[in-house]
Amino acid sequence: MWLIELIPLTSLLLTLWGTAVQPQQGSLAVTEVRDRRGERIGFLDFRPGVKPRPLAEIPQRLRELVLLAEDRRFYQHGGIDFPRLLQALISQEGGASTITQQWVRVRGGIPRHWWTKPWVMALALKVEQNASKTQIFEAYLNHIPFSGGVEGVGAAAEYYFGKDLATLSPGEEATLAVLIRSPVGLARLENTERLRKTRNALLKLKGDDGWALAQSEPLQLLKQKPRSFALNYLEYLARSIPRPAPAMVQVTLDLALQRQLEDTVEEEIARLRRRGVRHGAVAVMDTTNGDLLAYVGSADYFSEDAGRIDGLQVPRQPGSLLKAFTYALAFDEGHSAAAILPDTPGAFRSGNGVYRPRNYDEKFSGPRRAREALANSLNLPALMLLDQLGPHRLYEALLSLGVPLKREADYYGVGLTLGNAEITPFTLLQSFSAFPRRRDWVSARILLSEEIKTHRSPIKDGAWLVTDILKDRHARMEAFGERTVFDVPFEMAAKTGTSTDYRDNWAIAWTKNHVALAWVGNHDQRPMQRVSGITGAGPLVRATMLATHTHRVPEMFTPPESVVVRPICAVSGMTPGPHCPRIVEEKFLSLPIEHECDWHRPVLAQQCGMEGSSREVVAVHYPEEFQAWAHDHNESLEAQVARVCENPEVSVAKIASVGKSVITYPLDGAIFALDPDLPLERQSLSLRMSGREKQIVWEVDGKRFQPSESGTLDWPLERGRHVIRLVKDDVVTEEVRILVR
Repeated sequence: MWLIELIPLTSLLLTLWGTAVQPQQGSLAVTEVRDRRGERIGFLDFRPGVKPRPLAEIPQRLRELVLLAEDRRFYQHGGIDFPRLLQALISQEGGASTITQQWVRVRGGIPRHWWTKPWVMALALKVEQNASKTQIFEAYLNHIPFSGGVEGVGAAAEYYFGKDLATLSPGEEATLAVLIRSPVGLARLENTERLRKTRNALLKLKGDDGWALAQSEPLQLLKQKPRSFALNYLEYLARSIPRPAPAMVQVTLDLALQRQLEDTVEEEIARLRRRGVRHGAVAVMDTTNGDLLAYVGSADYFSEDAGRIDGLQVPRQPGSLLKAFTYALAFDEGHSAAAILPDTPGAFRSGNGVYRPRNYDEKFSGPRRAREALANSLNLPALMLLDQLGPHRLYEALLSLGVPLKREADYYGVGLTLGNAEITPFTLLQSFSAFPRRRDWVSARILLSEEIKTHRSPIKDGAWLVTDILKDRHARMEAFGERTVFDVPFEMAAKTGTSTDYRDNWAIAWTKNHVALAWVGNHDQRPMQRVSGITGAGPLVRATMLATHTHRVPEMFTPPESVVVRPICAVSGMTPGPHCPRIVEEKFLSLPIEHECDWHRPVLAQQCGMEGSSREVVAVHYPEEFQAWAHDHNESLEAQVARVCENPEVSVAKIASVGKSVITYPLDGAIFALDPDLPLERQSLSLRMSGREKQIVWEVDGKRFQPSESGTLDWPLERGRHVIRLVKDDVVTEEVRILVR
């Protein structure tokens, strides 16, 4: 078996020989990291899981004990301790590896085999020729592995005792020193007595009374994993800053805020665990300059349940967050917040066939003003809006906002507005800076010495109108309730997003100068138990924004100079007419073209009321495209009048024409697929029309059918291409063509 490993391992060893695995080549921690106020965060290392410390900050007693336990003649030999090696060969007990040899194995990832020993010894000799003893010992102490994937004595002190190196007792220092030899075996709970005896045996070797007292210390290892702040951030920083790094860097992070938010994320994930949520992340950025103020990639870095995965850097589907960009683009192109959008059943062509979306509550509410549709995150209006704009508009805008989309625009189709692309949370955090900034966006700045990097934004004043809608608590009341998680004592816009099957839940919020993003879910993509933005990421982003603004109330958003406020009909979005029952104010980016509402008009109702008299009743005359929805939801003209008169037998004497009937479903060019698991006779397509002209019939492939009372027809699916028509008096008035596979 060892012959199979020989060739690749020999190649590895030759490579290591070329580099001599020198401690100064990226493995030695030399960069101190301080936060924006000068407080030390830690030291940089360019590998995950390491919390390095300079040799001068590692206690002298611990260094002495490690040398005593592992390599007493470290400062006398040149990489190989020949007397010790000879003794090991005679006794055949092993244990002759020097600290330099152990470093070579750890740094090079060399497996333990009898035939790799000569290579390790040769590499150790070369390292000793090119590096000082101080460099070697410092690198060794910072990278030697312990239990739980922890490396280095700095992280081990926190992992085993919950302490900093400087506060360890002599007994704890001796415990760390002996754990190097067998970190997994000795640290087991059942081996506590063995570990204590091994520790005391090492202390006896010191041979003075000061160390003898430490033998009576009780041995107490942490039963729970330790807390260590900003480890995900330090790993991100190590990947991001240029190398070689200077001796000290001052970053934009606010360590006090970071600590508070790490506690908050841990508490929120503990609250959500009963609903199938195990992981979470949050980040905060100052949008005036891009300063990254907090970066929490994990609820518990030391958790064995994927704790070290940085949730801010994993691509995921953001759900409805991208609707904000769709509406901003539409507003910039002349749409208004008063525009009526259809929240009705529909189908859209995509690269994968036909896409039939649904809302979060699986209901359809008919005609909706754009403000209501966005505030309540309705799916169909957003899709209809992007269908009008063209999916390529949103696709190109996201690219301009720094979002790296892997596929072409046609692949995503209109579903892009519902978040069918995978994007990292950290990328979206920066992209959303376009909303408070309006005409540009800013990249995250991690070093205080960096220049501010701004980029031209594809969205302009539409960003302000989206912000105004997403901070409007009254507009979102339908979906979120009267009191929501986004109610804060200052102006704040917020948007939530949930991916398919509740796999990811997002929330983003911004004030005039800050933006925060939160994600909760599971790294293995296991679905959560119907966790929404209200119960999942929403409370986390709210707590984040409250913590960010503890000492300073944010400024209010400033509207563009062109904004005008006008009254509108709450139902039609038009200028109020004499019969509109509810009037609200709306904000427009420019002076709107005023069309008086013609939806609310009177009709003469006969047999109205108990006395059976006729009277005039104001009713909503929905346009053609909403006729089918109105009939299905008991909102037809007849149904409205019957409710007012409290008489189902009432008749309407004067009804405005509902106009020409049109096919609302299916769409022309739609593609359908038969389900192989269902009997063919159980598979049908519901044909629908708007408008109800008299004497109109359905025709499918030349065969005619009478519509139901609601105008629909359940047509049995058949493979092949089909022509569907509406026919009146033998004249074809509407036609669509579909394909059934």
